[in-house]
This record gives sequence, C-alpha cells and structure tokens, in this order.
Amino acid sequence: MNKYYTINSFRLLKPIILAVLTIIISTTLLAGKDSHIIIISGQVINKEYGNPVEGHAVYVEDVGSDISDRSGNYLSELYTNNEGYYTDTIITNLEKGSFKISTHDYKGNLIDTIVHFRFLNYAAFNVNIANFRIYMPYHTEKLQAKFRYYQKNSDNRFKFTFRDLTAADSIIKWQWDFGDGDSSYVQHPVHTYKGPGVYKVKFTVTIKVNSKIESNTITSLIYISDKSFFHMGGQAFSGYFPIDKGLAYLYIIDDKSNYIPVDTVKFDTLGYYIFYQIPEGKYCVKVQPDNSSASFDEFLPTYYGDVIYWEDAQIIDFTATNWDKDIYLIPNEGLKDGVGILDGYVMYSEDGENNFTNKTVEKVDLYLMSEDNNVYLSKYSNETGFFDFSNIPVGTYWIYPELTGIRTQKRQFTLTEDNPTLSDIQVIIGPDTPDFIIDNLDQQSLISNIFPNPAKDFTTLNLSNTEHDLIIELLDLSGKIIIEDNITSTQTDYRLNISDIKSGMYIIRVYNGKINNSRTLIVN
Repeated sequence: MNKYYTINSFRLLKPIILAVLTIIISTTLLAGKDSHIIIISGQVINKEYGNPVEGHAVYVEDVGSDISDRSGNYLSELYTNNEGYYTDTIITNLEKGSFKISTHDYKGNLIDTIVHFRFLNYAAFNVNIANFRIYMPYHTEKLQAKFRYYQKNSDNRFKFTFRDLTAADSIIKWQWDFGDGDSSYVQHPVHTYKGPGVYKVKFTVTIKVNSKIESNTITSLIYISDKSFFHMGGQAFSGYFPIDKGLAYLYIIDDKSNYIPVDTVKFDTLGYYIFYQIPEGKYCVKVQPDNSSASFDEFLPTYYGDVIYWEDAQIIDFTATNWDKDIYLIPNEGLKDGVGILDGYVMYSEDGENNFTNKTVEKVDLYLMSEDNNVYLSKYSNETGFFDFSNIPVGTYWIYPELTGIRTQKRQFTLTEDNPTLSDIQVIIGPDTPDFIIDNLDQQSLISNIFPNPAKDFTTLNLSNTEHDLIIELLDLSGKIIIEDNITSTQTDYRLNISDIKSGMYIIRVYNGKINNSRTLIVN
C-alpha cells in the first residue's frame, strides 16, 4: 500500500488560506477513514529586498523516521506562484514522520528545513508552514513592502507582533489586513487572533515623493493549530556514560489517568532521544536498553524521575519545547551463573461476546526479583512474545511484568536441583483483568507429551500414571474453560477433539487432586 499520494496542490492553496473547511472535508472523504492529510505550504522571499520570488523551485522529500527506517517514498517538485507561495497536499496512512523542504539561491546554494507531522486521534490533517528567505540578485519594484512577525514569550499563543521593515522614506500610510477581518493602520501593530486557522496577512505601505503617491503590498501566511505542539527530548545514561542503544517510550496521561502510548524512538549514538510535534499535556517517559546494548545485562528499564515502576515516575507537565528530560538508568542487582532456567511467552487475550483473539506481545518488560523486591535481572519479550531467564542459580524467584499504566502483581517460582527448569510460563495480559501467570511444570509432570502440536482436528496427550483420576481442561488465554473431561488414573493416552475450536493458542491443564500441570496447545 502506498504511504503517500498527492492531489492538485495549487487548486487547494487559496481555499486553505481563506480557511474554508469544505476543502478539508472533501479531501478527508477522498483520503478514506484510515488516511491523514498533510498540508505543506510556504513562501519564498528575496532576503535582500523583500519581494516574493515567482516561479522558483521548491522540493518536498520524505526523510523517514528513526523507527521504521523508511526513506525515499515521496519526492515532489513545486514552483512558487506570483505571490511567492508554494503548497503541497499529501495523503498518507502514516501516523508520524518528517519531510525535508529545500530550495536553492541564485548561486545554487542549498537551503533546507525539516518539518514534522504527527496524527493523534483527534486530528485528521496536519499543516506545516516553511518559509524561505533567499539571496537573489534582482529587485523588480522601486518600492517593496517588507515585514516580519514574531511571538513574544507569553501564555497567549494567538498573540502576534508585526514589525515593518520597509526600506523607504516618506511613508505616509501603513495598512495591515490580518486575514481574520481585522485591520490596523499603525506601523508596528500587535494583534490577537480569536482562534486557530490559516491566516493570510496582507501589508500595504504608501509613500509620497514629490506629490506622487505610490503603494506596494506583500502577504504572508500564519498558521495557528488547534493545539500547541512542541518538541521534547533528553539524554539517557547508564552510569556515567550515555546509553549506546535503546528505545524511549512516550505516554500521554488522559483526564481519566489512562496511560496511552504516543511514540517510540531510538536513541542516537550519544544517548539522545527526541519526540517531535507533541501537544500540550501530561506525559510519562520510559527508556530501555536494547538487548544488543552493552548496558542490557546491567541496567533496568527506567522512567523519567529515575525509577523503575510507572507508579513512581515523575509526570511531565508539558507546555513548551524542552530538551532537559535526562534519565539515569537504575542498575540491577545481578546474579551469579547457575543451571536454572525460567522461560515462557507473553500473550494478549481479549474475550468478548462475539470476539475472541489472542496473540503474542513483544517489548513487555519482566523483572526477576526477590521477595523483598530487589530486581536481579530484566528481560523483555521478543517479537514472538518469548522471554527467558537462563543460567541463573536455583532458588525461589518472583517474576513481575512491568506494564506502563497497568497495575500487576509478581508471581513466585521455585527452581530446585532436581527440577532446575520451568518452561512455557504463560504471562497473560487481558483488557479488563490483572495479568496472571500460568506455569506448566510442577515437581511431577502429568503430561509426558502432546502430539501433534500444532494440531488441527485432534491431538493426543501422553499421560503419566498416577494414583488419582485426572481432570483434563482446555482453556483459552483469558482462563475460560472450553473443554472439560474426566479420565481414570490408569489411562495413559487421551485423544482430544479440537475440530470445533477456533485457531489460536490455548492451555491444556491436567489435575489429579494434588498436582496441576499445564501445557500450551496451538490450534491451526
């Protein structure tokens, strides 16, 4: 599927400037419900004289993101109109990304800038304004109006200050049209807009020389988004040194105290992370060393505030761009080498009235800890949901799944010299229930083998002899019993009919009154 496509850009420019919402609505219908609209526009101005540069080439190029490593998917060549404006309207199914906007001066020197876009659940389109002031060797008008606008540091993002920069004597009149129906006749006005939108500011100066009246007009675009967007970043350290490889996670905290994932970015080689185009709000940041990092076996995933649990993280009240959100990773306690192994899978289960799904979950942090909460090691589930704590001493441990915004509990496991391995532990994550862990090996194994596995219509359980009759259950990953049966203690083979079972992962549980033994079954 194409990540980007474009529609007639110049046709859209005038309605966008005039803030006509119908063009946005019609473009949204064209894009489809899963697509977003990116509007990139700006003006090319002669830096020396202030006149707009007509017919000048501007290039829009996708420069990718640091997570998906995509690049080169979009390149557009645009030309400015008689007022120096260019515009490009792009439809994409991506949630975030960046574009490089570039042009050249008359000597061929490259001038470029990077703009970023991000779509959250309230936004259907994103507007970026990128203006260029370039050196050009010509000036077509004797009188050229020229101005700049800026915002002072204040709490009012709708307030702008305008400054006349016209190089002319004998000016007798300044006329400002702010694009919202308001105007001014002072040289350096201050104007406050009433709401978000794209505004075309029109500035006209009039001079009188030897009884001759002459006027000139210049325009410029101002875009005020429906929300204030800023950038956030910091540096992650493992000890005294920046972390070499890893990820930073950003969560926004809504008014119901839900933690909602917003973005995931990689560190650069000096441990810096940056989140672009973030709206105002309350946030939580977590950093995690990559499994190929030199810090992976020695340091734990850590939240801003230098803590390892999300409940203790320092909440960021984000209202302006800042780069000071440094995080110092917490070291783990470590363990001596041993023969013990704890491994398993992290699964997500959703069981609704007409919907049952289960799938593996990656990047879930699991802490191996003591009873008094000293964290020995941390692992995260891989792309198949698998995790393992290998080569650890025998003993008693607790596994704690650390999930941002979700309260969980640790679960105890004991490794002995006679039974140093517990495999196929199931960490189940549900939408409405606490996480729970199913371990499949006890001191005695009731299930010798399951064959075939994966299976389609039938599978056979090879069972150990016991003194008690057995209860056999097939459970989905939410813990719901799908099949239940009873067999005698002398029966060593049991054929399980799964022909009416939906595809997915299930748990087979066998119980003899004393021992509860579980195994994973894949149904194709």
